[in-house]
Amino acid sequence: MKKADLTELANRLTELAEALQGKAPAGGGLKVWLDALTECDMNDVRAVLTDWPKNSSRMPAPNEVLKACRTVLSERLEKQAAENAKDARKPFDPARLRPSDPNDPEYLNFRKWFRDDYGKREPRADHKEWAKTLRVREECGEVMLPIQREKWRGALGYPQRATLEEITRLDG
Repeated sequence: MKKADLTELANRLTELAEALQGKAPAGGGLKVWLDALTECDMNDVRAVLTDWPKNSSRMPAPNEVLKACRTVLSERLEKQAAENAKDARKPFDPARLRPSDPNDPEYLNFRKWFRDDYGKREPRADHKEWAKTLRVREECGEVMLPIQREKWRGALGYPQRATLEEITRLDG
């Protein structure tokens, strides 16, 4: 909430006080309310104050409204996270990779780069370079994940569960 929302907050609290036969905060009391609810969005505060008479027959305290606003925010974030997770589970559609306009200058520049630079690269002479790199790293003392150890050993023709000492003896 911002200072600009102070007037609306005062009006809402006055309406609520009239409905619940309570006392509406004024002056310094409103500033306390504003300070307590600074992290809340005015829409959330409005919704909480509108629903308050449905659940309680007394005037709310600022901390109660703050707690209710945090609950509303938490529910909204959980709902948004669930929707984002749903979007992430959608099957991949290769059409997303195609440009909407095949004459788009950025797309044409990419195609030119791919054709001129990437397409002319020499193939690697040693396609097991990654495995040799992992072997050197492990021999230097780096701790590898079990899957990394097994895969480089398998790619270089060693038993997947072999220790470095056994591999050194096999190289003999």
